[in-house]
Amino acid sequence: MQIAGGTNHTLVLTKAGKVQGWGSNSSNQSKPPTTLSDVMQVAGGLDHSLALKRDGTVVAWGSNTFGQAAVPPTAFDVKQVSAGNQFSLVVQNDGTVFGWGRNDNSVYVISPEYTDIYTVAAGYANTILGLRNGRVIVIGDQSNGINVSRTPTRTATPTP
Repeated sequence: MQIAGGTNHTLVLTKAGKVQGWGSNSSNQSKPPTTLSDVMQVAGGLDHSLALKRDGTVVAWGSNTFGQAAVPPTAFDVKQVSAGNQFSLVVQNDGTVFGWGRNDNSVYVISPEYTDIYTVAAGYANTILGLRNGRVIVIGDQSNGINVSRTPTRTATPTP
């Protein structure tokens, strides 16, 4: 149903809602919990992994050095997960986006002006926000010419 790549590991989501992983397992990031089921999305980070269950809850495993695998109790009614360099992000059904774990570059400090976030992508030292109006916003590390926050000239309006 879905594949996700971490830094040195791969995750797959089967039609049965189970997660399989392989590759580097130095922090148990490619070994999902055996009881994990009813999953609808997976995400791989540097040394941890995330699964979004159909009931809107999140399960994390792997390294927790920076708290990236310690899912906060406020992570419920989630519609998307994304895993970055030792940090995790979620988008809730009401459009709320938040993260936990390593935050060296303010990768999950989201300006209140962005209220129409539809999707997120966690990177190494930044986060990319996809807004419903088609805009793309980059927060976090802005080096290497990545600060491309703009409105594309031609884009479809994302829908849920």
